[in-house]
Amino acid sequence: MSCSTEILLCFKFYSGNNFAKGYYTDGRELLDSVLDTLQRETEACDFVSGYQLVHGLGGGTGSGLGSLLLEKMHDLYPKKLITTYSVFPSARVSLYSFFKLFSRF
Repeated sequence: MSCSTEILLCFKFYSGNNFAKGYYTDGRELLDSVLDTLQRETEACDFVSGYQLVHGLGGGTGSGLGSLLLEKMHDLYPKKLITTYSVFPSARVSLYSFFKLFSRF
């Protein structure tokens, strides 16, 4: 399995563990880029049965922007299956390792 750099979106974005900032302000600025990429990849497929979204719920970026993205995806593709894999925060386990996995891209 290969990862195309054309569909990898990287932003310097930090919502400071604030859902409202990820959902209402900063997330809205990033949403068009994310949805454009999603639409381009969807149109390149012969058949799309659904989507998968992995996001963290411990801060504002994963929870705020993730919720906003799910809402918009449901509006754009109401008959498609959307599966989420949500990473919940824990007092004993840091999300640092989860996000460190993606920092190499």
